[in-house]
Amino acid sequence: MKLKLLAVALLALTAAAPLSAEAVLTFYGSNEFGPVFNRPTVDGTALSGIVVPYSVVGFYPNEDAGCSIYSTQEGETFDGIIALYRSSFDPANPLTNLLAVSDDFPIVDGGYGVGTSAFEQLPLDFAWNYYLVTFGYSADDSGSYSATISCSSPATKVLPSSPELPIYDGSVHTFRNGRFAIWASWRDFASNTGVGRFVPMGSSETGVMWFFAPTNFEVMIKILDGCGLNSRYWVFFAATTSVEFTINVYDIQADVLKQYTNQLGVSAQAVTDTSAFATCP
Repeated sequence: MKLKLLAVALLALTAAAPLSAEAVLTFYGSNEFGPVFNRPTVDGTALSGIVVPYSVVGFYPNEDAGCSIYSTQEGETFDGIIALYRSSFDPANPLTNLLAVSDDFPIVDGGYGVGTSAFEQLPLDFAWNYYLVTFGYSADDSGSYSATISCSSPATKVLPSSPELPIYDGSVHTFRNGRFAIWASWRDFASNTGVGRFVPMGSSETGVMWFFAPTNFEVMIKILDGCGLNSRYWVFFAATTSVEFTINVYDIQADVLKQYTNQLGVSAQAVTDTSAFATCP
């Protein structure tokens, strides 16, 4: 199996195929305890005979466009696969309307990234609804995932077509209409480790994160558009903790990553980085 952090998986995917898009939408979900179906084979030509739990989300671009989909499946026991359907998804007939299947996406060292799946520059039509189905290679493969859909011009939006979005686990949050993604990891005084979780607030500029419990907020972070002042996007955050942490801020469109760290035992100082990203507009 595999051992990975979400941050490592995201970096592997973006290094292999940088996201550069006019329209971006990220879904968060889980196939754990989900409905089951007889999954298709990895080449999409037949049914595998393996019954697995799945999660499905719907979306469409607002214009005909080339679209890429990058999925990261979290945890040590989730060897995930994604399948894309056009018009409809019928779990009783999993080969109907099937466009493509992706298992382990190639990464920069020439190997395959178990727990990462992707489609690159598929031509999608705004007149159709598309359904992204996430499931495991075997019946025991389940867990949380994130899936980012990025479409090039002339598309300006990727819109959800399903009235019910999957469970938001908060490990990755997108800012400024999908332009930036932020995720964090931490280590405490007992050497316990984990990832930061965002509170779902519905704000495109500001996020609040917890480490140990949803009632114990640790970090407030925001990304501001300073392009009209100094041609930079700004990163401000304040953390009320003395544990070790790393906050990753990623400009998806420009393929630029910045990291902010705090050492164990040091009371975190407020950060007002007005030169963070020279990636305007």
